[in-house]
Amino acid sequence: MRGARVVVVDDVVTTGATVEACARVLRQQLGARNVRVLTLARVARSRST
Repeated sequence: MRGARVVVVDDVVTTGATVEACARVLRQQLGARNVRVLTLARVARSRST
């Protein structure tokens, strides 16, 4: 995995915490050089005042 370019595929991103954690592990622990995320949908946050 060291030096690899990685694409993480996720169906839905709500907060982004899961893909951020995955990318962190791929880079810091497994040595991936480049991590990109491909997602099919994102949950919109409501804008409460």
